[in-house]
Amino acid sequence: MEIKNEAIEGESSVEENPAEEAQEKLTKVQVAWWQGQIEKAKLHWKDQFDAMKSDMAFARGTQWPGQKNARDQNKGYVANIVHRHLRQQEASLYAKNPTAVASRRNTLDFMMWSGDMREVQMAQQTMMQLQQMGPEAMQDPNIMQMAQQAQALLEDYKTGSEYRKRVDRMGETLEIVWEHQIGEQQPPFKKSMKHLVRRTLTTSIAYVKLGYHRFNEMRPEDVARVTDLTEQVSSLEAGLEDMKEGDTEYDETSVELAELNDLLAKVKSDQEAFMREGLDFDYPRSTSIIVDPACYQLDGFLGARYVVQEFVLTPKQVSQVYKVDIDGGFTPYTDEGSKVEQTAVDSLSKAEMEDHNALVWEIWDKHQGQTLTICQGHDEFLIAPQTPDVHLERFWPFFTLIFNGVEDENDLYPPSDVELLRPMQMERNLMRQRVREHRDAALPGHVVPKGRLDQEDKDKLGNRVAHDVIELNGLTETDDIRRILQPVPTNPIDPNQYETSSLDEDVYRSVGSQEAVLGGTSGASATETSIGESARLTATGSFIDELDDFLTELTKSASHLMLTQMSAELVKEIAGRGAEWPELTGAEVARDLWLEIRAGSSGRPNKSAEIQNVERVMPFLLQIPGIKPKKLAEMLLDRMDDKLDVDDLYDENIPSVIAQNSQSQVSTGDPSSDPNQQGAQGGNKARAQQGDTNLGPRPPEAPRVMDPNR
Repeated sequence: MEIKNEAIEGESSVEENPAEEAQEKLTKVQVAWWQGQIEKAKLHWKDQFDAMKSDMAFARGTQWPGQKNARDQNKGYVANIVHRHLRQQEASLYAKNPTAVASRRNTLDFMMWSGDMREVQMAQQTMMQLQQMGPEAMQDPNIMQMAQQAQALLEDYKTGSEYRKRVDRMGETLEIVWEHQIGEQQPPFKKSMKHLVRRTLTTSIAYVKLGYHRFNEMRPEDVARVTDLTEQVSSLEAGLEDMKEGDTEYDETSVELAELNDLLAKVKSDQEAFMREGLDFDYPRSTSIIVDPACYQLDGFLGARYVVQEFVLTPKQVSQVYKVDIDGGFTPYTDEGSKVEQTAVDSLSKAEMEDHNALVWEIWDKHQGQTLTICQGHDEFLIAPQTPDVHLERFWPFFTLIFNGVEDENDLYPPSDVELLRPMQMERNLMRQRVREHRDAALPGHVVPKGRLDQEDKDKLGNRVAHDVIELNGLTETDDIRRILQPVPTNPIDPNQYETSSLDEDVYRSVGSQEAVLGGTSGASATETSIGESARLTATGSFIDELDDFLTELTKSASHLMLTQMSAELVKEIAGRGAEWPELTGAEVARDLWLEIRAGSSGRPNKSAEIQNVERVMPFLLQIPGIKPKKLAEMLLDRMDDKLDVDDLYDENIPSVIAQNSQSQVSTGDPSSDPNQQGAQGGNKARAQQGDTNLGPRPPEAPRVMDPNR
C-alpha cells in the first residue's frame, strides 16, 4: 500500500507542476528546430564535403573510375605525383615548431614623464638639493611647488617602470608556459600541425579547436585520443551508475564485472599520477565542421550565426561523456557512415541499437553567445544552452587554415592542391596506361595458315627455350618455315606521342612544383631550374606567411586563455618560483600582453639567402654605436638555424677572443721578440694594411756592402 501511495503522490506531483511540462515541450521544440537547421546546413554543403572526400581518396591513389581503393591496381597505371607534391609542400611549409614571443601593447604608462631620462635626473637632483636646504626652505611656496612636481615625476616614473618590468616578466613566464604546453600535447604538437598542413593541401581547409582541459572533465574529443585518467574515471562512473540503477546485469562470471574491477584497480593505483591541466588543441576533420549557410567568409566565419562540430559516438560513449542515456532514441548510423533506414530501425532491438553510431552536434551559437549539444533523433539536450566554459574574444574556438583562397560567392571553399593537380595527374596516368597497352599490343607474335600446325606444335613454339630444337608435326622436309611461320606486323611506339613534359609545365604553373623538385630530370638548364625554384620559394613563402598568421591568431588566443584560466600555483610549478603571473586581473593583463609567432619561424629556412643577407649587413652593424653583442650573436645563430644556446656562450664581462689574444702575452726574454715590448700592437699578429695592400711575396733585398773605411 505504501508503494502504491508513493506512486500516486508522485504522479499527482507531476500533474500539478505545469511549469515542468511547459519547459519539456519548449525543450523539444528547441531541439527539433536545431536539428532541422543542421540537417539543412549539411545538405547545403554536401557537394563540398563530397569533394573533400573525393580529394582524400584521389591523393591516396584512387585515381581511376571504378577503382575500389588505392590498393586496387587492376584498373590502370598510377604514378602518384599528387602524393609527392603534398609531402614536398608539407616539409617546406612546416619544418619545425614556431617560435612564440611575448608582445606588449603600446600604451602610455607615464602621465608626467615624457620619456627623457634627463627629466628624471633633474628631478632627482632637485630633491637632493631640497634635502640639503633643510625644512626651512619648504616654507617657500615656489620651492614647495617645485618639490611636489619633482616628487610626482619620480613617483610617475617609478610606477610606470615597475608596471613595464612586471609585464615584461609576465611575458617571459608566458613564453615558458607556452613551450611547456605545446610540449605536453598528445599527439605531439609538431606532428599534429604537419598533419594539419597536409589536410589543408588535400581538402582545401583545416581547423584547430582551442580549449582548456581540467582533470575529470570528459569531452567528446577525448574519445578518439589518448588522455590522462579522465577517460578511465568517466568509464568507471558510468559502470558504477549502471550497476546502481540495475540497467546492466553483473554476475560473478560476466566480462563487464571483470572489466569494471580492473578499471577500478587501475584508477586507484594511478590516482597519484600526473593529472594534466592546460591547453587543448584538437584537430577536427574538415567534414565535421558544419557552418551556417549564411556565412560569406570562412576565415573568421563572418556572417554565420552558428558553427557546429559533429561527433560520431556510440550510445555508450554518449553516456560516458554527457552522463545522458539516449536509450535507443536516436538516429542510428552504420560504421561506414550510412544512415539506417527507418524500416530497419523499427525492427532493431535495444541491444542492436547499441551497436550503431549516433551523430552528436556541438553547437556554438554566436547570436545568443551560448553553446549547446544535441543528438540527432533525440528530443532532449545532451547539454542545455549555457555560456561557454572557455571565453575567447572572437567567440569561435575554431581557427581556420586556408591556402588557395578565392573569391566566389557561390562556393566559399577554395580549391585544394589535389583539385588543381587532378587533371594533370589523370592525363599522366592515361598516357602511361596507353604506353603499357601499346607495349602489350606490340608484343612479338607469329601467324600460320589455318590447320597447318596442330595444338602440340603451337605449344612447342609458344613454350620454347633458348637453343631449343623443336620437331613440328605439321612441317615436312620441303617446307620453308619462314613462309609458314610469319611475324605479326605491329606499330612501333613513338615516344613523342606519349611525352609528359607538357604536363610537368602545367603542374608547375598550377601549384608551383617543377619536375626537379618532384624528383625527375629534364632538359632544362641549371639557370632555368634555379629561376623556377626561386619562384616556387616565393609562393611557398607566401603560404608560410599565411601559416604564421594563422598560428599567431591561435597563439594569441591561447595566451589570453592561459592568463585567465591558469592559477599562479600551476604556473610556478611549470616556470619556476620566480614566475610572474596575474593574481586577479588576468583579463586586464591579457589585453596588454599576448604571444605571437615570429615571422618565418615555422617553415624551412633558406639558409643560403639568409647567410648572404647577414654577410652584407654585418659590416654596417659592427660600425653602429650601441649595438648589443648578445642580440647580434642571437641573430647570427638564428640565421644559421643552429641549436646553440647564446646564454651558455655569452658573458658580457669577458672581452672578445681577438681582444684576449692581443692582450699581454708571456715574455720571451728577448726585447726584440717580446710582444710586450712592442707597443699596443705587439700581440697583434695581423699585418696592418696601409699603403700597398699587396700581401704577396716580397722581392729579395739587395745584399749589403761593407764599408772598408769602417
